[in-house]
Amino acid sequence: MKKDKENFSTHNVNLGEGNVENRNSKGFERFNKTKKKKQMLIGGIMLLFLMIGVITLYKTFALYEEKKEFNVLDGKVPEVETEIIAMINNAVVAEIPKKGSGYIVDKVTCENGVQAEWANSTWNLTNIKNPNKILKKVCQVNFTKIPNKTIKVEARVNTSGPIGGFTSSGECTGVDGRIGTARQTIDVSNYTILEVTTTWNHWVSYGCGGTHRASISPLGYSASYFENSTNASGTISSGTISTKTYDISNINSITVSAESTATGDTYVSLTLRN
Repeated sequence: MKKDKENFSTHNVNLGEGNVENRNSKGFERFNKTKKKKQMLIGGIMLLFLMIGVITLYKTFALYEEKKEFNVLDGKVPEVETEIIAMINNAVVAEIPKKGSGYIVDKVTCENGVQAEWANSTWNLTNIKNPNKILKKVCQVNFTKIPNKTIKVEARVNTSGPIGGFTSSGECTGVDGRIGTARQTIDVSNYTILEVTTTWNHWVSYGCGGTHRASISPLGYSASYFENSTNASGTISSGTISTKTYDISNINSITVSAESTATGDTYVSLTLRN
């Protein structure tokens, strides 16, 4: 009887220990499942962020590639400064001759279909056309030395026939063609300095005076002189009305006008320099 009790007690204890082990095992199993769920959740979140990052990066790269391709197709290539190869009398020189040093450009030749012109006002290439979208534009600019140029604009009257009446100041009215006029437009784009001198001659054939006038636009040059010589008939008077110098480096053309009345001539002498 005692042994049976002992066996019974032992059996009960063993049953108790078995229940504890079963409960612990189930607890660990639940813990492991919870841990795995957390790990899967964290892993899923990380994977989601990774996928978002990859998609964003891909879209950004694709947009950049699309923009870049659009620019090329649209012809918007990077512009670079045009290289100028300076030449004097068709021989290459180290640098471009300075403005006002007495050189002009007689030819501009560019490579690969590029076209350009030379502007004396800015002393550089202008109207550059690049139909082939060449990145490196190269143009040869040939300079040549030019001599100074002298031009004379003359307003001369007809000295034949009657002179006509007189004004209150003694000037002849210029009847029968006794008024001489001259007007001339001159290209000065290749020059930088203009020296102008206006002179007059007057014949005292009829004992009356005459007016001599000159103007140059757009320089604002104006000269005027009235001669009423008291010398004997048949003599000649002459003189200088005005002498001036102008900077014409930014002017392409000038218009010279001269006028002479009665028995006289007006001369406008121009010297163009570099």
